Amino acid sequence: MVYRSKVDRLFVLLMVLIVSVIGLASFFPLFLGEELERQVLLISVLFVAMASFVLWCGFSVAYELKSDCLCVKGGPFRTQIPFGRITKVTDTRDILTGYRLLSSRDAIEIHYNDGLFGSVKISPKDKEAFLAELRKRNPKL
Repeated sequence: MVYRSKVDRLFVLLMVLIVSVIGLASFFPLFLGEELERQVLLISVLFVAMASFVLWCGFSVAYELKSDCLCVKGGPFRTQIPFGRITKVTDTRDILTGYRLLSSRDAIEIHYNDGLFGSVKISPKDKEAFLAELRKRNPKL
């Protein structure tokens, strides 16, 4: 089962700010007044690549409950947490810290053994259905 990530307005504003900063940094040399015909093309390509990567990572987040593990996906990044390693699940509203930048303040933190950080914060759209399905797969929660 795949659950999409909930997206708050604050997250959308943060993504717009990040892309805007990347754009300003990318196109700043154009305002220096030199003729930069080749550089304009290179700068444009770099801007589109960086902005696309940021948006892909930010808006493609999904949580898949496989037969043996929870798979957290966002852009090219993947984390797999075996259900037996999950120790507890708690509510959190902390959007800017943790393993990944959360896309919603209505989130949960999944604590697990032998992880690099020991927990992952996620924000499934249908939090109650996600938690019910997670509890089916790990009755100890």
